[in-house]
Amino acid sequence: MGKRVYKKCISIFLVVCMLVSITPASTCQVKAAGSINIMDITEKAGVFVRGGMNAYEQAKAEGWNCGQAMLGTLKCIGKEMLGLNENSSPGSTVIVNEVDLSQVESELSEIQTQLNKQNITIINLQQQMKDSTDALSKQIADLSSQIAQADKRKSYESYLNDYFKFYNEFCVAIGSSEKILNGMYDGNPTEDAVKNAYDRVYELKGTASVNYRTEVENLGKYICGKYQSTNPGSLIDILCEYYKLAGYNETQISEAIQQFVAQTYYAYCLANYYYMAVTLYQSTYVEENNLQNYKTDYNDVLTKAEIKRNAKEMLKNSMETTAQIFYDLNKHFCSVENQEVLYEGVGGTTNRTMNGSQMDVEPGSSVSLPDSTQILDSYFGSDYSKMFGNICTYSYEVSDSGVQIEGNKLSFDDSITEGKEITVNMYCTVSDQKIKLHTYTFTCKSGKLSGGYGTVEYPYVIRTVDDYDNFRKSADFSNAVISLEADLDFLTTLFHPVSNEFKGQFFGNGHKISNIDITNISNSSGMFASLSGVVVDLVIEKAQINPTKLAKNSMGIIADTVNKKGRIERCEVIGSQLIYGGDNVLYIGGIAGKVNGGSLKGCLTRNVQIVAGNYQDTNQSGFVGGIAGCVDNSGSIEYCGREEGSLTSWYQGTESSGSYLGGIVGVIYRSTMNNCWSFKTGGTSTDNADYAKNQKIGSFVGLCSNLKSKNNIIYSGTDAETSSVSRGTFSNKQQGDDPQVLQKEDFNCSQVGFEGAGYLTNADSTGNPLRLHPIEMKLYTDTVKKAYYYGENLELNGLRIQLRRGNVGMLGVKLYNVNTGYNAKKAGNYQVKISVGNLNSKFEVTVANKPHTYEQQSITPATCTTEGSVSYKCKDAGCNEVLSSVLSALGHKMEHHDRKEATNEQAGNIEYWYCTLCNNYFLDEKGKQQVEKDKVVISVLPVIPDSGKDSDKNNSSTNTTQKKILTKGTSLLDQKTGAVYVITMEGKEVSYKKQSTKKKKIVIPDQVTINGYTYKVTSIADNAFKNNKNITTVIIGKNIKRIGKKAFYGCKSLRNITIKTKLLKKNTVGSKAFTKAGSKNYKKLKVKVPKKKLKLYKKILRKKGLSKKTKTR
Repeated sequence: MGKRVYKKCISIFLVVCMLVSITPASTCQVKAAGSINIMDITEKAGVFVRGGMNAYEQAKAEGWNCGQAMLGTLKCIGKEMLGLNENSSPGSTVIVNEVDLSQVESELSEIQTQLNKQNITIINLQQQMKDSTDALSKQIADLSSQIAQADKRKSYESYLNDYFKFYNEFCVAIGSSEKILNGMYDGNPTEDAVKNAYDRVYELKGTASVNYRTEVENLGKYICGKYQSTNPGSLIDILCEYYKLAGYNETQISEAIQQFVAQTYYAYCLANYYYMAVTLYQSTYVEENNLQNYKTDYNDVLTKAEIKRNAKEMLKNSMETTAQIFYDLNKHFCSVENQEVLYEGVGGTTNRTMNGSQMDVEPGSSVSLPDSTQILDSYFGSDYSKMFGNICTYSYEVSDSGVQIEGNKLSFDDSITEGKEITVNMYCTVSDQKIKLHTYTFTCKSGKLSGGYGTVEYPYVIRTVDDYDNFRKSADFSNAVISLEADLDFLTTLFHPVSNEFKGQFFGNGHKISNIDITNISNSSGMFASLSGVVVDLVIEKAQINPTKLAKNSMGIIADTVNKKGRIERCEVIGSQLIYGGDNVLYIGGIAGKVNGGSLKGCLTRNVQIVAGNYQDTNQSGFVGGIAGCVDNSGSIEYCGREEGSLTSWYQGTESSGSYLGGIVGVIYRSTMNNCWSFKTGGTSTDNADYAKNQKIGSFVGLCSNLKSKNNIIYSGTDAETSSVSRGTFSNKQQGDDPQVLQKEDFNCSQVGFEGAGYLTNADSTGNPLRLHPIEMKLYTDTVKKAYYYGENLELNGLRIQLRRGNVGMLGVKLYNVNTGYNAKKAGNYQVKISVGNLNSKFEVTVANKPHTYEQQSITPATCTTEGSVSYKCKDAGCNEVLSSVLSALGHKMEHHDRKEATNEQAGNIEYWYCTLCNNYFLDEKGKQQVEKDKVVISVLPVIPDSGKDSDKNNSSTNTTQKKILTKGTSLLDQKTGAVYVITMEGKEVSYKKQSTKKKKIVIPDQVTINGYTYKVTSIADNAFKNNKNITTVIIGKNIKRIGKKAFYGCKSLRNITIKTKLLKKNTVGSKAFTKAGSKNYKKLKVKVPKKKLKLYKKILRKKGLSKKTKTR
């Protein structure tokens, strides 16, 4: 076996070791073995499986060629092996032009140190794993008495006890294998020792009754529930079912088994990678030694086909086992029903929750389901999801062509017919292995108005005056959730109120409805005729309300009547007029006409003029308030205020009980009024009332009875409106206490004690009115994915949006729009802008660098005594990323040679040591006394002439001296050139065997004379110059008829080859005779041949390995 086999095998084990050592993606620090939490190292299992998945894909792409599959592993896990920068996406590849993996051998000792330092090999974890298994086994035994179903209990206990026994034996066997490999690397093993070590691992001699491959397969079968034909389920199935029988709930089961499941999976993954190293060794050994079978030292025989099949099955089983565990975890612990999804519909983007497995969707909408990381994180935390990161995913399939699937995003065409049901199947997926997990049903249902379904999650959207008109006409919207998503201007459009009783929720979101004009129209007044629902954060500006007749006796700009469950909160009416001159008793207010058990909170009127009454009717009475005309029946008004504006009464009332005007409320019975205010300055209109006409007015309340109030204020600064301050705060009280109203010169929010509302503000100087805080938007992105690998689509699942006034969050779902320059195929930072109406906020996401494709650029090999280096450069266009690493000195690998005396047929040698790596000779074992080769050679003894007297006594005429003829196979040393020849025809021909001294120029002569004999040089022996790095020029003489196998294989430095012979034929040049000749730079190698043989020799040389880049002439 060549030394290259040993180095390649060491290198693949290095890859495995590096996977469990420090990698860019993992920074977990593990303490001593006794205190390791297995959850801290589960990310390492993800590294294993990610490498295995890449190897699996590479193997399929390369036709399941075993060598290519294992080499594919080396390429695909290049990031972990070479430690690329942390901002790179996983999946970088490293292409090594010359697969001489000895360059990484020097790093092995450092990696082994990291393995021991982190204590994460099976050897280090073995006792802890056994303790964990024993504890789980004991707990199951203790629970036995709590399970009534005896048959199931016995079946599960029998299976689990068998498994626990097997698992402990498995860990012992794998730990023993690690000790064998570690022992091999600790020393300076011979090639036979390396093979024996790998064979011992494969056979598991002395530690298990089956070989390594079967042991790993059996663990995978246990995990998947395939170990026995009668097994009751997968490992997780059985554990979960047993604990359920004992009365455990889902959370308790998860806590009981998650550590054990994690350590089992970790052990399985690590064992798989060790087996990959064994498989690569076997495959490489067979190829390098040109064998058809691999025979272990224990007489097991594996054919090439079996090695290939074992590799294929190992990779496939690993993917199947991972998919099964992922499926089981989802099935038992991660509910895929009632999932919160990101919905992009006609009305906007929002988060919606599925109804079990069903959801209505609009044509043209899309649904982004949570990814596997989000779901696993929510159930197990981030440690578990790291095991499956970028490995296990959810995939979706649908048969309807109207649905497009991109990752976890489902897009529905706008041509899908109303009411159509579409089923989407969800799978747990690892590479091409997938298990069906669930089925979802989506029903096509068009939204109304500008989109939406009228729910809290997805309200009906109003964006246009037409949307409003459709909303106000139809009773279908009376109990719905409505979201105003734009300002509406009725300057050119006739406005009509919502005539049906509104019991739903209307979210104004701070938007404005302006230029309402209801003049000389019968039975019309404010926006809502009757309100039993909720209206929040709405602004009405420049409204002109002057109807000819009212359907009822109340009139307000936002609502005529607010019923028992009705609420108006944080709404404003600005710069508007409310006029009515009709008859009957009337309640009229700037926000609401009558609050009948309902509530007003945080509502303001600014510059609103109210004129009420019929001056021609002396039997008329009315109640007018700046905020509300009447509050009754346990109604409430809180944190409401009036800024400027005027109240005017035209009521005659001389023959009635009269009319009442109040700055805040006209009349209030059996209700509360707290923290309200009136702010009027001298430059504004004055409230008017004529007591002679039975018109009564209070600066705060007209008439009250059984009123509960506190902390109400009226502005009394130097510029305050005089009559507002001087007149009484109320005109008449029937029962109960007086309204509590204080005069304040300093109207600062904190001074008057109103900061408790949270949504009120004003400037920090005296004399400014209270206002509502401007609406602001806050994004909650803690659960939003912000770091993306190259090629991943943007996901906004988990995004939360809140509109706020001050420190108070506003109710309602916030539909939003997304604006971003995000490009999944371009690394960098991107701003994601979220818009709600005119409000904007943003956050940043990052796309990692594209996985690099590194190609080897240069290598300076390490020698026995000096360091080397290797560099790689990314071959992608525009990328200049370079990797480089130092290769440690190899150290000598010595072969000892005893002294051997020379004969007259063969040279001898003194005692010496020969290094198989650097091909140098030494007089000592430590390699400090180097000598040239010729200094260790004892020359062939001279041939003694034979006089021939005894042999030819009868030949008296001849006295010729004869020399002894050397036999075929005898080696001859040319002392002048250092060339060694072998006699191929006694006394006539020799073959050039090898060069014993370092020379750059080699001349293979036509003939050679040694010890007085002249021989034709007719051939070049097999391996004559194999891997000779010194030769730059070679001249092949004209008598050469044959060139042996690999004669010039690996002569990297060759620059000139001159072939003088015309005797070569296709079958006289051995295989790979010129493979890798001149490989340092093929283009600089020049080959000269006889002109008449140019065409034939070109063909022969190419077939025997000469590079196509080399010029032959």
